[in-house]
Amino acid sequence: MSRPALNLTADPNGPEIAVAVEGGDWRGGLPDPEAVCRLAAQAALRHLKRDTDPGLEISIVLTDDAAVHILNRDYRGLDRPTNVLSFPSGDPMSEEASSAVPVLIGDVVLAYETVFAEADRQRKAVAAHLSHLVVHGVLHLFGYDHEAEDEAQRMERTETEILNGLGLPDPYSDCARNDVIGDDRPILK
Repeated sequence: MSRPALNLTADPNGPEIAVAVEGGDWRGGLPDPEAVCRLAAQAALRHLKRDTDPGLEISIVLTDDAAVHILNRDYRGLDRPTNVLSFPSGDPMSEEASSAVPVLIGDVVLAYETVFAEADRQRKAVAAHLSHLVVHGVLHLFGYDHEAEDEAQRMERTETEILNGLGLPDPYSDCARNDVIGDDRPILK
């Protein structure tokens, strides 16, 4: 079975997806981490039917464990690094977010050492794991959560559908079942 060709170019009529590498050896471990992030974010927006909305802006920051540790401690009260954090800053359903003037919906921040260690431990390609975490973070910006079991199942199903659309495997397959995502909640019970 052939996989769909992946479009790594940004849609000039769609949302702005800004990617900044601020820490960690992202380019040393992955040839084009910015393209991987944009592709995953675009796939999430396409699934949410927000991919043609020029009024949205999402910021993705690729940094290191030290920076994410500080953010996790200061904003979530958890004194340790984590793989991905999402910081919603706007209402993606507002009229302003549907205008031609970009409205920042939020930031997705990823920790280099944690992301690469998890990919290695789960025996996943780093690009596939990074794609999953970007999708996870973008979904948080649009109100998805995993605090309650029904919310977690909905979010996991949505992530799997988006990643399958990119030709990537189910991130919740057996090798990932005992790992954690985001807030250290077990992925599946």
